[in-house]
Amino acid sequence: MYKDPFVRLLLSPEKRLIRHLTIILLLAVLVYAGVASGDTGYANGYLNFNRWGSWQYSSRTSALNAADGNSIADILLGAPGATTDPQGQFERLNRVYVILGATELNNQTKIETASLQQDITFKPYACGTMIHPYIDCMIRLAEQGVAADDIAAIECETGEGLVDRLWEPLAAKHRPPSGYAAKFSMPFGMAVGFFDRAAGLEQFTDEKAHDPRILALAGRIRYIIDPANEYPANYTGHIRVSLRNGHTIELRQPHMRGGKREPLSRDELVRKFHGNALYGGWAEADAQRLLAFCLDIVRQPDLSGLSQFRI
Repeated sequence: MYKDPFVRLLLSPEKRLIRHLTIILLLAVLVYAGVASGDTGYANGYLNFNRWGSWQYSSRTSALNAADGNSIADILLGAPGATTDPQGQFERLNRVYVILGATELNNQTKIETASLQQDITFKPYACGTMIHPYIDCMIRLAEQGVAADDIAAIECETGEGLVDRLWEPLAAKHRPPSGYAAKFSMPFGMAVGFFDRAAGLEQFTDEKAHDPRILALAGRIRYIIDPANEYPANYTGHIRVSLRNGHTIELRQPHMRGGKREPLSRDELVRKFHGNALYGGWAEADAQRLLAFCLDIVRQPDLSGLSQFRI
């Protein structure tokens, strides 16, 4: 059993909405950092809440474990007597504080900022990270006007390290049993990206996982191992599309978008924020109010204003 009440709250099944809203809040804070400072480096990060109960940067650094988790819980949940001064609290969180867009940093934090800007990636899609460049290829294919019925087969060059996680067993990846399983299916992620030109939370529901159009296209996707693939040093995407008219289309994505090589734009970050908010059950007006608050969070006298967004 987790001792941290914040972690217990997030993991409890009946608090699924709160879990989504907490993710939305932190995402909005990250949006502010890249937008208000004018430095896209601050916006190149993502927070991921894993099933073991920790927030992670790029699946490596736990933000909650970097500081006193109970203090974060007190701030976000508005516990009586909690310290609400952003500088006083978030300076202890070094990396989180930097992302919040702080302007007065000590030398150690400046060093960490430089490292952070190099290492953090903001995930564009709500699925396995290595699938993202392949989804980008499929969206570009759809944007060329290719119809699903025109596609005879799709062959993807891939790294050997991706096979066991995202490609095999291939029959199961062609027909994932649930929305959660679909998040780790390369063929499904590619197919849903083609049809929806998106791969957010709404694209990985149980209903989508049983969509016959998506499954039919996913079933025509195969892979070959490329010995020269850069994984895990780099995440790349490739599709070779055989059309029924005999023509072939080949597309490549040289890296994962959202990192230092190709940061997400302000509009993309805001769209992701709104997508998460609506998926979590919020009205558009409420989501906009939260976004506005977080965009101005470092100019707030304290964090007590967050209480208006409690469930």
